[in-house]
Amino acid sequence: PGPEEPFTSPMEPGRLHLVIEMLRRHYDFVVLDLPSIFHRTALLALSEADSACLVTTAELPSLHLTRKALEMLDVLGFEKSRYSILVNRLSRQEGIAAADVEKMFGASVKAVVPNDYFSLHRVVTRGEPLTQESELGRTVESFAAKVAGITVDHVKKSKSFCGIRPAFSS
Repeated sequence: PGPEEPFTSPMEPGRLHLVIEMLRRHYDFVVLDLPSIFHRTALLALSEADSACLVTTAELPSLHLTRKALEMLDVLGFEKSRYSILVNRLSRQEGIAAADVEKMFGASVKAVVPNDYFSLHRVVTRGEPLTQESELGRTVESFAAKVAGITVDHVKKSKSFCGIRPAFSS
């Protein structure tokens, strides 16, 4: 579990590099949930990352900030192949598709996460695992498979990601 209060002190670039390298030696995948791309720590971590996903929503302020973030990454010299976009909480009523977002930003969309309130409610309030029976569960598993380089067919056959059952499942 995460700490009760997040670490907010500035991190030294050399120390961040050492932490990420140590994690790479011990784990196949390291996922960093970073603050806004405009934060110094996020930029330092992004320079260390093999790949990154910028998370946005379909709301106008979020799309505007995403455009600014992509412009900044371009100015800083980050190659577009090193990052992609994840659109969070997109509902069908909004009339925006992944292709529209790709065209808008000139960057690839790695995933579109649906606005699936009912599945999220079961996970949070009832403590039930997120399963493939829900649209949200299928999307998360598909995204994880893409990141891991596993075909979606393998995920569907196994009924669980890499043969691992969801946390708290019986």
